[in-house]
Amino acid sequence: MWKATNTAIDDPSAVVRRLRGSGWLFKRKESRHWWAGYHRNGKLYRESTGTSKVQAAARFLRRRIAEAAGDNFIPPQTARIKIDELAEDVLRDYRLSERKSLNDATSRWLLHLKPFFGHLRALGVTSTLIQVYVDARLKEGAKNATINRELAFLKRAFNLGFRATPAKVARIPAFPKLAERNIRKGFVEDAEYQKVSAAAGRVGLWLKTLFEIGYAYGWRISELRNLRVEQIDLLNRTITLNGTLLRSLFPAHMADRKNAKCRDHRIGRSLAPSHRIQSEHS
Repeated sequence: MWKATNTAIDDPSAVVRRLRGSGWLFKRKESRHWWAGYHRNGKLYRESTGTSKVQAAARFLRRRIAEAAGDNFIPPQTARIKIDELAEDVLRDYRLSERKSLNDATSRWLLHLKPFFGHLRALGVTSTLIQVYVDARLKEGAKNATINRELAFLKRAFNLGFRATPAKVARIPAFPKLAERNIRKGFVEDAEYQKVSAAAGRVGLWLKTLFEIGYAYGWRISELRNLRVEQIDLLNRTITLNGTLLRSLFPAHMADRKNAKCRDHRIGRSLAPSHRIQSEHS
């Protein structure tokens, strides 16, 4: 049963409808939707019901009041947290910890995880959705070990959010662990690195640049092929991915070429012709 009252929360001219003994609905000037107000453990919560229909808003309020009385209540501010924010927390943690894997983590986020999860609310990421992501990555040709590293980043984002004060996530979804049969073996020693780098340089600056990026970040050939010329700055030894600057590990002598050959390419073109990679370095 609804009871009208003249007391508003945010706006003296707002209409307030009170659900007897429980909570209330009210209007804000800047919103066409009804807003819900209710208490849990003596704390006031207010949130939009997402509807301008009073009966639908009442159903929303009753559901939130029931949730507030239980153990699985998720506060409104927690429900609004997006994966984008959790990922930024992970990268900040990497920077503060001075972890050497920061560049790898950044590239995994920007290249693969962000396009799929970045816009989603953390509350909406379920174990089923994570499996959909894994299936999509497998269809793209990604190896199990690569996918596991990407999922490890996402899981860390949830763990940090869960331990934050106040908590940014109420639960952590289940993450699959794929069997790794393609573990990379061996290391490129200094002597081998110099030989391969010199050989790549004789083919062209484009291949030398690809080699140095692959060596520095451990990227696969499919990831290198997606690079564009305008993302590479040899003079400043940096790479830009989706607006984020990565500190590159290019040897300083690569800057001596002053980007000359890179500028010869038309902006927007791939850094390396795919047919040359396939024919010369398959």
